[in-house]
Amino acid sequence: MVRMVRLKATEFLNLDAILEDVLVRLVLRPLWTHINKLFVDAYSANGSIQLLVTNMKYARAQSAVRLGLRVIKFSSTLLLHWTLPLGYPKSL
Repeated sequence: MVRMVRLKATEFLNLDAILEDVLVRLVLRPLWTHINKLFVDAYSANGSIQLLVTNMKYARAQSAVRLGLRVIKFSSTLLLHWTLPLGYPKSL
């Protein structure tokens, strides 16, 4: 309440951000290990983790084009111009 008194007429107290921070610090962080273990146990029991491992191995063995990704080639000078800050000389 003391904080709200100090606010100007054009300011507001961001209660959502404050409550989210409190929830994360007091509830979620202490429970994170337990919640994570529950997920791992459940996904191990139903085979989801093994399926994920299998799919990741399959994807790694494929080419980018086979996975539906397009290969785009850029010239090195074009990339150089994109990365230089404004006002920087373009010829090095």
